[in-house]
Amino acid sequence: ARIGNVEKLVTCDERPLFSLNQNQPISRTWLMILVLNTGSLLLSSVILSFQLVPTDILYTKKIKTFRFHTLLLGFILFAFVVALIDDLNPVPAHTPIAGLLDLLNWDWIPTLSFNSYLTYIFIGLLLVLYYLVKDNKRWLVLLIASYVFLISFDPIFPILLMGVTLITYFSGKSLTTAEDAETKKKVFRRGALSILGILLFFKYAPLLWSSAGVWAGADAVWQRIVLPLGMSFYIFTAFSYLKDVQTGKAPAELHFGKFALYLAYFPKLLIGPIERPKAFLAQLNEQHLFNEERFVIGLSRIGLGLAKRLLLTNRLAVIADTVFAQPKSFSSAELVVGLLAFTFQVYVDFSAYTDIAIGISALFGIHLTENFQQPYFATSISDFWRRWHISFSTWLRDYVFLPLEFESRRVRTKTMQYFNTLITFLISGMWHGATINFLLW
Repeated sequence: ARIGNVEKLVTCDERPLFSLNQNQPISRTWLMILVLNTGSLLLSSVILSFQLVPTDILYTKKIKTFRFHTLLLGFILFAFVVALIDDLNPVPAHTPIAGLLDLLNWDWIPTLSFNSYLTYIFIGLLLVLYYLVKDNKRWLVLLIASYVFLISFDPIFPILLMGVTLITYFSGKSLTTAEDAETKKKVFRRGALSILGILLFFKYAPLLWSSAGVWAGADAVWQRIVLPLGMSFYIFTAFSYLKDVQTGKAPAELHFGKFALYLAYFPKLLIGPIERPKAFLAQLNEQHLFNEERFVIGLSRIGLGLAKRLLLTNRLAVIADTVFAQPKSFSSAELVVGLLAFTFQVYVDFSAYTDIAIGISALFGIHLTENFQQPYFATSISDFWRRWHISFSTWLRDYVFLPLEFESRRVRTKTMQYFNTLITFLISGMWHGATINFLLW
């Protein structure tokens, strides 16, 4: 993409790496990063070629060779080097050492994001503890780790998660003791409206208050907790639990700790996939022995996700952000390149986080749902939604579209079907963002 005279700041996790400014010399650290980024382009074609192969074929014994896994594990080391250099750049960072000057400030705790090498040190220590404790206590290790993971972002987030957990757990218990279908409906509606009301309040209160002119004077602490991390995902997970228990598709989980882990499990907490209760909770009652083959596959998925996230997404973002920042400065061909860069950036970024989540979970012996199946090879719009963000698309189908179709079964017309589709995608837009453009989308 043509930069022109506009200075473009290349960022990784919203922190500057280097600046394309002719008047500013590039230091040795920036030069190292530039060399690494250039080398990453050579690996990009290899990574993209992996995406042309379905995941279930990718890990068959026929092609699961030592060279294949060595290459993927090499991506992990490469990504760690990039992340480490990022942490060493001369930009103020929140670390435990810096935080000693101000222990009362919560920022001294490092954020455990999937892009930070500290997260993988945390996971390494957690794995040792996980396989040392007795099998019937491993759920407790994962539950504590999940809340520690969430606390690293903000101490308010775990409180809100626990509130949703309590509402959903006791609603599920009430569903098991309900004597008839009508009572179950009332219990379900009460629980579902409670948790969905929490989501709507935190997601749309800022939009309403800013429109009314109230938001400008809000307290800074309140502003931080308006959009709690992962709330959209764990509330939809809680809703599917209540619905499945009401309809008898899944039994209620009476063990509070294991149910709390179902909502808080940290690999899927931030960006999914949205797990169904029957499949996930059943795994918590199984014996999880260390399995070398599964462990290597998990590391491979983590390496693939990190490589896509650090080597591809940030490079595509440079092109897309530059073109989107000043579209009038570029030609038609360059605008098309910017649009294509953004198209692949969204997919690579989202699927990378899914790869990392599935890989981390595999290390603990827990299977998560695949979220992408080559969506850009779809042959129609409906086929695309069967391949894109699969756990969310199937959630909309099973809990929104099909119930609407059932309620309108007496009026079997194309108009009603289109109306149900419109309602389904309206909910999808509201879930994705609290702005007007998402509603229109």
